[in-house]
Amino acid sequence: MHRHWKKLGSSIAMVGALLTQTGRAETLSSASYRWAQEHFANSLLEQALAESQANENVFLSPLSVNLALAMVSEGARTSTRQLLLKGMGFQPDLDVRSLHERNAETLAQLVGEHEGFSLAINNGLWVDSRFPLEGSFTANLEHFYQARVANMDFVDSPKLAAAAINEWASDATQGRINSIISADVAANLAMVLANATYFKGLWKEPFDPAATTPSHSFATETTAIGVDMMASSRRTRYYEGTFQAVRLPYRGDRAAMYLVLPPLGVDGRAWTRATVLQSGFWTNLGARMHNVDLDLKFPKFRLKSTKVLNDTLKAMGMGELFDRPDFSGLSEAPTRINMIKQDTFVQVDEEGAEAAAITSIHFERMITSIVETATMTVDRPYFVAIRDELTGALLFAGFISKPEWQ
Repeated sequence: MHRHWKKLGSSIAMVGALLTQTGRAETLSSASYRWAQEHFANSLLEQALAESQANENVFLSPLSVNLALAMVSEGARTSTRQLLLKGMGFQPDLDVRSLHERNAETLAQLVGEHEGFSLAINNGLWVDSRFPLEGSFTANLEHFYQARVANMDFVDSPKLAAAAINEWASDATQGRINSIISADVAANLAMVLANATYFKGLWKEPFDPAATTPSHSFATETTAIGVDMMASSRRTRYYEGTFQAVRLPYRGDRAAMYLVLPPLGVDGRAWTRATVLQSGFWTNLGARMHNVDLDLKFPKFRLKSTKVLNDTLKAMGMGELFDRPDFSGLSEAPTRINMIKQDTFVQVDEEGAEAAAITSIHFERMITSIVETATMTVDRPYFVAIRDELTGALLFAGFISKPEWQ
């Protein structure tokens, strides 16, 4: 597969250094960028929860979707770009180069081996050899996002094209996501753009496997499922009021998993949408948390899922991406997005957490209160988030109804 790749541009670190030397466009402040990131993550998760069934798990990487859409914005023009940027939380007339620069800086901060966790972010672009692609589009994706670009024959060799894309997916996620496209699907496409985000973190305080016991968790008020319940006593950041929340740091304390347990007797999904997925929640929660001696019970789980995001993004105001968009900055050939989907994997156990997501975008040609000690048992649906505290990025998040080990 590797013989298909074009030479990569400069490394992410070099991009960061270049931005420092040349300066940054003043059209996107740091505060506006972080607000938009939070707004988009909340809107995406809120809409995904609204679409979900009563006992369905929802787990996504808002960061992965955000980066994939930012790359799409490079090729969008006129109202298509404006609606896309607005849906992402930015001003419709934003200079997208300033967005790319901010994203490059964020990638330079996030990607790599850190104390206690590692984060890998890869971007790929596979283009049918017959499809006329604008050179500036690929150049900017290579420069700002380190995207690997490959020419493929989707029409005559769809099996080879699908195999190359799936090999990339497996490599980018350490074998956790091995297939994101079939030959039948590839045969009808002009281009595939994808972001892969992979996280692995070790708990600052691991759980003792000997303390893990069979137990149950309530997917709904009347439906219980068997789980392996981890247990520990630890001093950690915790909040208890109308709901419970705990911060479980990874080694080094920079990244952490948050568990938010809705109040008993409420619709947990509706409550999460109205409370957790609102602006300022994480800042306010951090200010209200304090150290307690906590007896924690929390189920280990491993899940895989695939979610098509077309309807989700349409509900967020981005419907034009799928119906007569203006992608003239991408190609002179009329083009639209056929599908945007995300494949995810997550595993949480006694040692830590591992999560992976691939957001793939298919393009087709157009024929036109304070306590000192506490107990928290996570035995009903709950919200979970993996967050980078330095950048504020919500790496992965979701609502878990059935913490099964698949």
